[in-house]
Amino acid sequence: MFRKLIITLVLGVGCWAAQCQDPQFTQFYANSLYLSPSFAGAVKDSRLTASYRNQWLGIGHSFTTFNVAVDHYFYNLKSGLGLIAFRDQAGSLNLANTLMGLLYSYNVPLNFEWYMRPGVGFYYNQRSVDYSKLVLGDQLASGNAGSSVSNLEGAASTRDFDFSASSLLVGPNVWMGFALDHLLRPDLSLLGLEDRVPVKFSVHGGYRFVIQGYYLRPVQESVTAAFNYKQQGTYRQFDVGMYWYKQPLMVGVWYRGIPIVNGDSGTDALAFLVGLKVPNFNIAYSYDLTLSNFGVDSGGAHEISLTYEFSTKGKKKWKAVPCPEF
Repeated sequence: MFRKLIITLVLGVGCWAAQCQDPQFTQFYANSLYLSPSFAGAVKDSRLTASYRNQWLGIGHSFTTFNVAVDHYFYNLKSGLGLIAFRDQAGSLNLANTLMGLLYSYNVPLNFEWYMRPGVGFYYNQRSVDYSKLVLGDQLASGNAGSSVSNLEGAASTRDFDFSASSLLVGPNVWMGFALDHLLRPDLSLLGLEDRVPVKFSVHGGYRFVIQGYYLRPVQESVTAAFNYKQQGTYRQFDVGMYWYKQPLMVGVWYRGIPIVNGDSGTDALAFLVGLKVPNFNIAYSYDLTLSNFGVDSGGAHEISLTYEFSTKGKKKWKAVPCPEF
């Protein structure tokens, strides 16, 4: 009973700090497979992406998030296939979420320029906590010689499966899509009690204004505006911004929050982005300036993303989704 009380308090604080939502990326389009299964295979050939995020360094035991994904488009099958591995860890007890998934999308041409991309994702989830790192009061009184609660040792974990569905509409320099995550509502309770993840709904889209470019050749200069809205349980978030690309430099600014709905508490962060894009390879860095009640002293969030696209020989009549790398 005492063990359950301790873990409940610890996990309750962790859930409050994370606002009971899925981990997020500022550079959500650099983590497109995490954003939506419909982006699986949304490239000319194959793609490898990796991201690292470190949030709230100023409060100690910050939130760290890793994401690695690979995807490929099969021209003969008009299908995209992707694999994703994700891990998020927070707090002194290493409260962690690990996800591995298989993603599939199908390309449905509507006419010469527009097409739909329905997609699905199948996932394996694991949540764990290492409560051997918990220091109790009797340990402090005895000089950390040991605790009377002997069963607070090692790590606890739980596992479950999940499913997501999505769709994406793509046209000349424009895209719009939605995704439904956690449709199976996996139970990730560490206490043997039911604790089901809320369904997450997201809508995303954008438009790329080409300033300098040639038909069927890489764009040399453009300005892209994009957004991402998501809702999970009672939590809502809206990201909107733009970035300017002038080969090979990318710079941008993004705003996160819904102040009209939630007042001052709806303002979360202002993000600044910079990156380099060369043939087949992108690297980008972003910093979130915290504007919420956590304040500047929280340390904000640092995020870096890498993208590498593999190219093969031969001409292929296929247009990749024109979304930004951020």
